[in-house]
Amino acid sequence: MISESANNQHFMFYRYFITIYFLLFSIYFFKSNLPVPIYCLLLGRITIMTESTEDTLFEFPCEFPLKVMGRNIAEFEGIVIEIVNRHVENLGENSLKTRDSGNGKFISITVTFEAQSKQQLDDLYRELHAHEHVLMLL
Repeated sequence: MISESANNQHFMFYRYFITIYFLLFSIYFFKSNLPVPIYCLLLGRITIMTESTEDTLFEFPCEFPLKVMGRNIAEFEGIVIEIVNRHVENLGENSLKTRDSGNGKFISITVTFEAQSKQQLDDLYRELHAHEHVLMLL
């Protein structure tokens, strides 16, 4: 017989799994048709940042890691840097880390910068999300 706490842990696992699966499915397949909600995975929970002036989990200014994933093409890194530079002043030299997928078909770029406001993050996510070469944002 399964204890109540073990049963609850299984329920929570499946709840998070289904939520994350739906989120990734929505972003990948309906990217161009999504309204402007911007999705982030924060502290193991899903937070939806919208255009409203709701409270945020961040205290600004703060260090913010942004992960952008796409196909491993020559110009992808330049595209990401160009878009980030439009929204972030003084992007440091060591603020960019890249990593190829196991088979080399995809690349992830992590940009760490000092975020000044929720509006700055929303605008940055919105522009990156709209670009055809960006497959996923975290």
